[in-house]
Amino acid sequence: MNPMFHGKSLGKILPAAGCMLLLSGCMQFQLSAEDLMRPPALTQEQLEISTALERAVGDNDLKYKYPENGENRSSFLFYDLDGDGEDEALVFYQAQSKGSATWVNVLDRQEEQWVSVFDLSAPNQETEVDFISFQPLLGPESSVVIGWADEYMNDKCAVVYRYDGSSLSENFSVDYDYLSFTDLNNDGQLDMVAVTCDPFYEESTVSFITKTISVSGKSTLDRCSTLELPYNSAEVVAVQTGMVDSSTPALFLDSRVNPSRGQTMMVTQVVSAYGRELVNLLDSGETILSEMTLRPTSTLCQDIDGDGIMEVPSVSPLPGYEEEEEVLYLTTFNQLGVGRTWQPVLRCAINEDHRYRITFPESWLDTVTIVSQPESSEWSFIRYNGTLEDTSVLLLRLKVYSVKDYHDKFESEYFRLLGQQGLFEYYAHIPESDDPLAISEKQLQELFAFLG
Repeated sequence: MNPMFHGKSLGKILPAAGCMLLLSGCMQFQLSAEDLMRPPALTQEQLEISTALERAVGDNDLKYKYPENGENRSSFLFYDLDGDGEDEALVFYQAQSKGSATWVNVLDRQEEQWVSVFDLSAPNQETEVDFISFQPLLGPESSVVIGWADEYMNDKCAVVYRYDGSSLSENFSVDYDYLSFTDLNNDGQLDMVAVTCDPFYEESTVSFITKTISVSGKSTLDRCSTLELPYNSAEVVAVQTGMVDSSTPALFLDSRVNPSRGQTMMVTQVVSAYGRELVNLLDSGETILSEMTLRPTSTLCQDIDGDGIMEVPSVSPLPGYEEEEEVLYLTTFNQLGVGRTWQPVLRCAINEDHRYRITFPESWLDTVTIVSQPESSEWSFIRYNGTLEDTSVLLLRLKVYSVKDYHDKFESEYFRLLGQQGLFEYYAHIPESDDPLAISEKQLQELFAFLG
């Protein structure tokens, strides 16, 4: 998967250690909470960089900052910005003499010493670093992309900088809630796709940003297309990049909606690009396929079978639950086929509370249902004979224990351990039966899976 950045589902991890480290002699280096996200020690090279930065800034009271999200979480980052085969260093910091603004300093190694060559301030005061990424958006050389955010990680702006050997110059900026780097139109050029959610106007918008060549022959970024997503007041929950088929990349967006001002449901949109234009692959003037994805469960799009193609979930009530208030569902994972048709790939029952799923064999479809016993964390799979009360043909029982729970001796002999995930143990019982719907323990191992 390509990098995807967002700040709404990732919280800040607070350190539990102390915050002062003696480096050498009488010098003390004050570590902030951010610095304790990594081991509380500076390498010799980082110490040299810190000394060079203090000398350039003229302030030895620096607070080092770190990106909240993304792959690069350190205050000290190393990357070959100018393509000369040698890494430059980038350091995020705050200086008491410069107020509350966050800065990023670029240092180059010259004559065996680190030297500050450029100092850049965040766009606004009280701005945090959401992420930093190095992406070839403007050509073969990597651009520096920094996500700047307010202190609550709500208002975020991604700025693309070009490094010319001595300075970072801003090339493009875009507001975002979710940001992806992917070749969305499959032309061999990396694109940037931004998703913004405006709760005031109750709308979500996808922006397609890609390289263009100016009249002077210089490459730059341009917002080529925007697409407003259907369903007013939709709350985007997850944005993933993936393949619709073997040749079509897309963005898969799962959102919470309230279509009839009643039950909150999840819905999926699939967005790709044809040339430089964004296209909604599910909803058009002719078809509204996203309605099929409306579901009261929290299941997200995923590559369920590991074939490199994303599947979109849909649900239907299990037999006997059509008129029930507390409904259990059969979830179908579908691929988008030729002619905007749905191709089922896998059907399963998902236990969201206990984080597992059971794939339904073909023989179970429309024939087997589940009786839930929440008080004992148990599911019973039965042949449906017209009522949920008739459990005479029991095919499978699944029970979940916390490792801290008391295990009844009889149940320990009755159930067999199926697997363990975290603090929970999963047990199964398969009654002896000659019913055509019966499964073996080997089949159960193939049908059972933990949720990722």
